[in-house]
Amino acid sequence: MPEEQVKAIESLFATDTNTYVQKADKKKEKKKVFIKATHLQEFQNLWNAINKNAFYVLETLTAEQESQLIQNIKTQIEAVNIEEILLQTIRAELNVNKIGEQGEITERLTDTVSYKSKVDYLELVRTLSNNTKTPISFVVKIFNALSDDFKTKMLCNNPEQAQREISEIINKNLIAMLKANIKYDGINGTGLPNVFKTDVSAGSTRGKTYLDTGSVGKFQKDISGDFSLKTKWVFEEVIEYDSDFELEIVEQDPDIDSIEIFGKLPRLKIKTPLGDYNPDFCYAIKSTEGNKIFLVVEAKGYKSSTEIPVDEKGKIDFAKKYFEALGEHYKHQNIKISFKERINKTQLAALINNA
Repeated sequence: MPEEQVKAIESLFATDTNTYVQKADKKKEKKKVFIKATHLQEFQNLWNAINKNAFYVLETLTAEQESQLIQNIKTQIEAVNIEEILLQTIRAELNVNKIGEQGEITERLTDTVSYKSKVDYLELVRTLSNNTKTPISFVVKIFNALSDDFKTKMLCNNPEQAQREISEIINKNLIAMLKANIKYDGINGTGLPNVFKTDVSAGSTRGKTYLDTGSVGKFQKDISGDFSLKTKWVFEEVIEYDSDFELEIVEQDPDIDSIEIFGKLPRLKIKTPLGDYNPDFCYAIKSTEGNKIFLVVEAKGYKSSTEIPVDEKGKIDFAKKYFEALGEHYKHQNIKISFKERINKTQLAALINNA
């Protein structure tokens, strides 16, 4: 901008404007995420073990299973209380003797009537089909199963509330059905593209292995001090993370002898019916039984798992199926794959003991 415009803008702020304005020429560039040479092989082994180009398969529902699914949805929908929309008439009177004073206007309720909406059933079915990403034919089956009393009375109370409630019920039941009938295949196939890169610059980092900046977290912090798991952290100079909760895990977790390496995972992109899923942390654990344990952890800062949004929780549950398939694949190879949820204050030691 022209200098006079810069000065005009700066004059709007405090006199110490330079304290608050981030200048482009001083913006700190993020560093490459170099991997410690001592941890590289183990980290690559872990990554290659879990990074499979697997796909999910949904077993076809039998007529009996579909009928039961529709019945479950019907029962839950009809249990919902759709509240009436009430139209109120309020009479307001102005007391000219009190203009400008408290109480100049008095109001009283003179009438309340229930407002019944006219329901466009075809449009409602289309909207539910779009919201739940299910065929119209499936929504029609659900609609046909509903009682006439619900359709002619409860739905008319508040079609918009009914639409939201019904969409949520259908989605919850579909996710539960998918969890019960999905399996992962393709574990024996090829792995996904390699994420490890070699520095070819002419500087001191030439030949070192690194990950793309931002590949393990949106934010980056230089390692400037000690923390308990620092020697086992797989990256050399930085911590990349996606939330304060993740940063707290990295910097505040205690060291445990059985941990060999510890790091944030690159984007794993496990395919699920709700979209790709990416777990957070990984640990290589020494087992007392002599086998190798690769522990993958999903870290959530919620107070309890019930606070996790439905779709997010659904992805985690589908991921459990993926890691179960990996565990089955490696059961004869002296490798154990374990996937755990870490909610809020769950202790690291508890996760490792149950891995």
